[in-house]
Amino acid sequence: MNEAAFLQYLTDHDIPFEYYAHEAVYTTAESDKYHVNIDAMSVKNLFLGNQDESHHYLYSCPAALRTDLKKLGKALGETRLHFASEESLTELLGLSRGSVTPLAIINDTQQKVSLLFEESFWQAPRMLLHPLVNTASIVLTHEGFTAYLKSLNRTFQVVKVEADSIYLVDP
Repeated sequence: MNEAAFLQYLTDHDIPFEYYAHEAVYTTAESDKYHVNIDAMSVKNLFLGNQDESHHYLYSCPAALRTDLKKLGKALGETRLHFASEESLTELLGLSRGSVTPLAIINDTQQKVSLLFEESFWQAPRMLLHPLVNTASIVLTHEGFTAYLKSLNRTFQVVKVEADSIYLVDP
């Protein structure tokens, strides 16, 4: 699905959003310069694979949060997590580097990618996300994001990050 079709999907499902076009960005630091006056959580999205690439995860968290992949893997019962290849990103989510977003789950029709949301991201009233491309950002409310996930019948897990531990919690 391309950006235009995705935005039409949101409109067709009565999911309101704010749209902001900008130059291509590849890091949260780059995107933050375009989001200075936008009242929404800046988000970092990690596309991860387990040790043998038999399972993939898309993890969304606040942009400033450091993630310990070893602890996250342990919380998920995985021996090892690592950044998955760009080939897997394209194959499973239809994305390229720099445009990773939980909204791309719409392209995962076989539900091969598990969604993980850090607790404060999941609870954020407003969040900034790429609409399948890294040349724009949209703001969705928590309610809008929840409606989007429900429209796709997608489940997810919530991760709590504390000083020296990471564990799963109920959403």
